Formats: sequence, C-alpha cells, structure tokens
Amino acid sequence: MGFKEDEKTGAFSKEKREHPRVSIQLKIKLKRSQEEYAEFDVVRNLSLGGAFVETKRVFHVNDILDFTLYLEGGVTLLKGKLRVVRCALEPIQGLGLQFLELTQSQKNKLKKIIDSTLQ
Repeated sequence: MGFKEDEKTGAFSKEKREHPRVSIQLKIKLKRSQEEYAEFDVVRNLSLGGAFVETKRVFHVNDILDFTLYLEGGVTLLKGKLRVVRCALEPIQGLGLQFLELTQSQKNKLKKIIDSTLQ
C-alpha cells in the first residue's frame, strides 16, 4: 500500500487500494445480464482488483455487470462479473469497477498485462 498526495493540500495519505494500478487503454464491453448487446468502452487504468472504465452509459453503484475485456486486435483476455463501486463525472465520465470471483488463471492473465505495462 502506497501514499497519495492530495492535490489541494499537498498532504500525503495512505492509498486505499489493495493493488497498484497501471494506466492502460483496452477495450471492454459492460453488459447488464438482460442486455443482448453491449457497446465498447475503454479501460483507462487496471489492477488485479478492478479498473476504471471511461463510458457515457449510466450504471449505478453496486450494479453487477458481465464484462469482456479485449487485447489489441480484438483478442478476448477475460470474461466475468464485476461490481460498480464508483460513478464519476469529472474529469472523465466513467466507472470504478471491482472484479468479482476471478479464477487464478484469470488473475495470472491480468498480472501479465499489468507487469508488461510496468516495464
């Protein structure tokens, strides 16, 4: 767990995130269970625990969504469920999302993507 500087006061506080995040740009489809079609949205940052997704679509905190995360070229990286933990309007309209019930194999795939971004 690291420290984060408050932009207004300059004071440092403990990071609340359990996993470090990396800036990234991946395509993702978020879908309510009854929806037949989902649009592509963009993952802006990613960790083993979740992601921030830029989207104009409206979801609510605690919504459970199905997701498909894609690598460049449309290759599917992960499929699963996640929970909306935060809705943001500024500076970018989007969602803070928490991955739910990832298998060890899925976690390993995510870790490879995160590690490759850090190098």
